[in-house]
Amino acid sequence: MKNLFKFFSIVSFITFASAATAQQPGLGLKGGLNLSSFDGGGDSDTRIGLNIGGYYNSVLTGDFAVQPEAAISLEGDDNTSFTNLNLGVMGKLNFEELMLEFGPQLGLILGDDDANASATNFTVGFGAGYSFSSNMTLGLRYNAGLSDVSDGGDITNNTLSINIFYGL
Repeated sequence: MKNLFKFFSIVSFITFASAATAQQPGLGLKGGLNLSSFDGGGDSDTRIGLNIGGYYNSVLTGDFAVQPEAAISLEGDDNTSFTNLNLGVMGKLNFEELMLEFGPQLGLILGDDDANASATNFTVGFGAGYSFSSNMTLGLRYNAGLSDVSDGGDITNNTLSINIFYGL
């Protein structure tokens, strides 16, 4: 199943990145709350963290957009914390005030309190959002870990994020 997600994420990334010819570009800021934990390493309690970053929204058609993002994110579990630079490309389907999104994300682990941590974290994100105005959206996203975050085993990091997106 992980290989299928990896394949689909890579194909999506290449498709979205190559198709990104912006018709109505829009820069913005995002920030919010993370609830993250590890999968595959035994018991893992949820770590509460924050994320803050920016995005560039490229509208390709009336209902479809591509959104490259960069954010600093605090993730991990109750015993181990990571500071990630997350770089993602989300494909977005817009339905009036509602939006659905899907896409890959590469996390570069900038700092951690675990000597066995990997340097990268590859995830795929699924989310939805509600636009309150033309420049303010509340989003909920789940990033499912696809790569090992520990050199010592098959452990992935999964994160649920609640974000506010503010278009500039």
